[in-house]
Amino acid sequence: ADVEVVDEGEEPAAGDPATTADDPMAPDEPAATEESAPADQPMTPDEPMATEEPVAGDEGGMAAEDEAPAPTPDVLVMEQGADELRGDWIMGTTVVSPDDETIGQIQDVIITPDGQITSAILSVGGFLGLGAKNIAVDWNELEIAQDGQEITLNITREEAEQAPEYAFRDQAQPAEPADAEAPAEDALGTEPAEEPGMAPMDDPAMPPAEEPDAPAEGANQ
Repeated sequence: ADVEVVDEGEEPAAGDPATTADDPMAPDEPAATEESAPADQPMTPDEPMATEEPVAGDEGGMAAEDEAPAPTPDVLVMEQGADELRGDWIMGTTVVSPDDETIGQIQDVIITPDGQITSAILSVGGFLGLGAKNIAVDWNELEIAQDGQEITLNITREEAEQAPEYAFRDQAQPAEPADAEAPAEDALGTEPAEEPGMAPMDDPAMPPAEEPDAPAEGANQ
């Protein structure tokens, strides 16, 4: 009898999905899994929260810083009055007589503690500043015009040159404090101590040194 031969055909290629899916002997491939989330990191102790610095002036906070008080309106002067003059306009201005004679130049003013100008100091006489002297005239006798550019005094040049020279006083100096420390040597009243163990050269307690005996006559003969 004829034997029927079955053509099994070519063997399936390895990895062929058509054959491996139906092959019960093929090992199962691990299913694709999602990446696992990283494990939570261990919790660390809570860090201390930053505290806000107390605001100056708040109750329980820092004391308010000492600040200089603002000047009061009574202290400030905002602008120069129309009838007020600047000292720079007056100093160095030439004073003339009613006859337009040059008397001298204003060098200084005398002011009282309450701010009143009593006198003007004029430099009169001399030549090119040599031999000049200072005299004082009553401030109220000066006729000031053109904001200090013209100053007239009812006196002649000759009278000004014959006037006595003005006597200035020395500026007072601040008094020294009563508890000023005296020098150390005066406060202690002691003399520096002598070094121990050294006797003075002329101590009378020390006997005088003996002189060597003179050699006898003829001893060396």
